[in-house]
Amino acid sequence: MHEAPPGDKRAAAELLVCHGPSCSLGHGGDLPGNAAERLAGMAAVKIGACLGLCPVGPNAILRRGAIEVTESSQQIGKEDTILCGIADPEELAQMVRQSLDADQQPRLLKGRNTPTRLAR
Repeated sequence: MHEAPPGDKRAAAELLVCHGPSCSLGHGGDLPGNAAERLAGMAAVKIGACLGLCPVGPNAILRRGAIEVTESSQQIGKEDTILCGIADPEELAQMVRQSLDADQQPRLLKGRNTPTRLAR
C-alpha cells in the first residue's frame, strides 16, 4: 500500500477495478494500468473479480481501507464508493478525487458510460 501524510484521508485508500468479462471488454484491459499512473499518491490500484454490476460497467470500487481481492465475485462493502460507467482512466481519476475529497464518502458515482436509462 502507498504512503500518505498522517491524517490524510487518502492514506489507506484502495481502488479495485473490475476485471470481469463485461467490464474487461468495456475498458479493453487498459483501465487499471493507466489509472494507476493517474492515481499515484491517492489510492493503490488493484484488479479484481466481477462486482456484479455488469449492465453499468466498466466498474470499480473505492475503499478508504484495504480491499481483499477474491477469486470469485467481489464483495462491495457498505462504506465503499461504487464507480460505474467509467469512460476512461482520466474520468476514473476524477471520480476517485471527487470521492476522496468529499467530507462524507459518496455511495455511487456515475461516469459518462453509464447507460442513459440509469444515468439519473
